[in-house]
Amino acid sequence: MARRRRPKAALTSSIAATASRSALQVWRKPGSATNGEEVDTVAIVTAPASPDLAVLHPRVPVTIAPDDFERWLDGLNNDAESVMPLLVGPRPGECAWHEISTRVNAAANGDAQLILPITEEERAAEEPKPAKEATRRKPAAAPSEDGQGTCSELGRPPRKREPITTNVLLLRTLERQSL
Repeated sequence: MARRRRPKAALTSSIAATASRSALQVWRKPGSATNGEEVDTVAIVTAPASPDLAVLHPRVPVTIAPDDFERWLDGLNNDAESVMPLLVGPRPGECAWHEISTRVNAAANGDAQLILPITEEERAAEEPKPAKEATRRKPAAAPSEDGQGTCSELGRPPRKREPITTNVLLLRTLERQSL
């Protein structure tokens, strides 16, 4: 049985905060300028992963160090070319990762425990249960041949059978008449 992929949490290893870069935009359905149909969208800006994070995924979100927040956000004094060098992924050792509980996959769960490393006890409890084998049905027995042949073999059309209730009533009537 193939091993189930586990969710992982990647966290900055330093206490200093970092910010992920994303592009926010309000999308409007073409021709809907008057009815107000809008969808808020976000795109996460990514960069190649450092070797320690590449085991998880080849791309990682761009992070911006706290010292560079003001420079990044100041669009009046900084043009795109001057802030492009800020668009880099975490450096080797800047982030640490560990496996976490599959509870993170359910929207109903929102507690801080979700990003804690998973314990062996929790891992064992989350392992998928072995699938039950499907019970096989025995093939239906072939109808026994009574040697009388079928209607089609005898060259006559099959008789229309009456419902059992009619036959039972007819037998009871005949029994009463013979008494």
